[in-house]
Amino acid sequence: MLEYDPSVVSAGRVIDLLAAHGYVIRSADTAGRGWADNVASAAMNWVINALAECLALAVITALVSLTRAEQCQLNSA
Repeated sequence: MLEYDPSVVSAGRVIDLLAAHGYVIRSADTAGRGWADNVASAAMNWVINALAECLALAVITALVSLTRAEQCQLNSA
């Protein structure tokens, strides 16, 4: 796991970068937590979203394949 170093990249820059990609750290959810926890939370959300996108694509691909197979069966009957 990467360790966040605020002397290299400012916390504001990290938040701006995450916000640019659709990940917003809300102050109500993060009150009293450190920056490392906030960054780790954002990274976990990114991983979950990436896995959800992959799953959605796999389901769509399976449905399209199933539909094509059904059409081939109907055409051959």
